[in-house]
Amino acid sequence: MKKYKKLVQNAGTGRNDTAEGIALRGKTYWLRWTPESGQGQRSVSLKTRDYAEALQTATRYRENPTLAGIGAWDYEVKLWLAEAIDLETHTKATAISTLDLLKMFFSFVGKDPNEVEKKDAEQFFDAVLSGYFHRQGKKGTDSTVKTYNARISSFFNFLIKKKKLRANPLNGIVLKKPKKESLSRTDWKTTKEIKILLSKCKRKDIKFVLLAGFTAGMRKAEIINAAPSWFDLETHSIHIPSEQELDGHKFQAKSKRSRDIPLSPPFHRFLTKSFKFKREQVFCLHDEIRNPEGRYRWDFRRPYDEHLKFCNIKLNVHGMRHSFATNCLRADVSMAKVANWLGDRVRTVENHYSHLLHRKGELSSVFK
Repeated sequence: MKKYKKLVQNAGTGRNDTAEGIALRGKTYWLRWTPESGQGQRSVSLKTRDYAEALQTATRYRENPTLAGIGAWDYEVKLWLAEAIDLETHTKATAISTLDLLKMFFSFVGKDPNEVEKKDAEQFFDAVLSGYFHRQGKKGTDSTVKTYNARISSFFNFLIKKKKLRANPLNGIVLKKPKKESLSRTDWKTTKEIKILLSKCKRKDIKFVLLAGFTAGMRKAEIINAAPSWFDLETHSIHIPSEQELDGHKFQAKSKRSRDIPLSPPFHRFLTKSFKFKREQVFCLHDEIRNPEGRYRWDFRRPYDEHLKFCNIKLNVHGMRHSFATNCLRADVSMAKVANWLGDRVRTVENHYSHLLHRKGELSSVFK
């Protein structure tokens, strides 16, 4: 057996007692110490190459040499999320998306929580950045990786708090930044293509979705939670509130402020002739569905995808909003108005859509 070398602080006035018994074996720090119970010396891997982390983990071993039993990842995650909801640190929607994230994480690493190492998490985040988990191969962004890291790390901190784990395997991870790509939005459809989608749509609920997305720029959550009171058919306008709560379903606009959007002629005709609201109707779409535990009250993604496939057109749900902004700007609607209708800042709209506004012959009057 290799001899353990007692490490001392480089900076300071002598030996660091906390470091006694910590040694580097290969590329990993190990701890060798004698518990107060007199059970004889123990040697354990601290599962890290970082000295500062090794010190922290060694301290936890000495303070609590035995851990509470740890269950399967899904059992522990549900305990954590139930506590987070009780403490109001997570909403139900956040808890659902976090559960999906951790399911993706543990399926990828293929290990129990007490077996996960830093390299497993690093490989997971590399996969996120490469687009491995996205069904269309879309690469992950810097903000996505940071959000994932924070949520997964919070779960491991919960296990440490419950004395089921000694160290957080995500501590010390340096998140890689993806290569900077253009912020421009290229996934959009012309008004001609939108007319094809509308003319071939037989389902009234999906036609409502298409009109709300393509001609009003509404987000997915806004379409699902839209109420008849949002639509003023006399003034031809749509009012999206900053927040609302109907029958236990809470909605908050992403921009956290209300906004007004003109009601387009085709959308107005549809609402007055084909999709008339009922007197006691709470929600515009599938008013009979109540799902307070789910992320969405009702999800139109599958029938939306099926309809676009039938029309031989490819576009994700958020692409309807991009199409709305692009077609408005190409029709010379001011950028300030479009930004206001979208609930975005003018600078954001300019960064995302200005590249689509160039027209052939614009410089003909300048360079003859």
